Amino acid sequence: LKLLQAERKSLLPSKQNAEAAANARHSYLQLLETLVADICQLLLRPPVCHAACWALLARIWPQVLTVQDTIAAGRLIQCARASTSKPSLSVWTHLVEVAAWQTCGAALEMLEGLQSEEAEMSMAAAYAQHQLFSLSLEQ
Repeated sequence: LKLLQAERKSLLPSKQNAEAAANARHSYLQLLETLVADICQLLLRPPVCHAACWALLARIWPQVLTVQDTIAAGRLIQCARASTSKPSLSVWTHLVEVAAWQTCGAALEMLEGLQSEEAEMSMAAAYAQHQLFSLSLEQ
């Protein structure tokens, strides 16, 4: 019985472990906030390599949604809509797919109205994008 109690005590989180986890989460959230701010600046004043900015947004989008930072997600999408450049259809699809799998929040609804480069150029692409978005909403 004493061995079981000792083992159980070793499995219980210690105050030090809890503090370390809280510090790690805080550091992670600060880094994420810095990345969101940098990406927003790049989207609002896109450089020549604007495709890289959209690829970076696609990489950070799942992390922003995972920590359920709706303010950061909203800022990213607001900057994306205001950007003079548009995401490729593959980046747009990735953003929608990630948002569709989120169980809480309105991540998918945030993306409504964000058009891809292809949808801006072709009615067929715009129709396909609209249908894809509608299917994701039903999911």
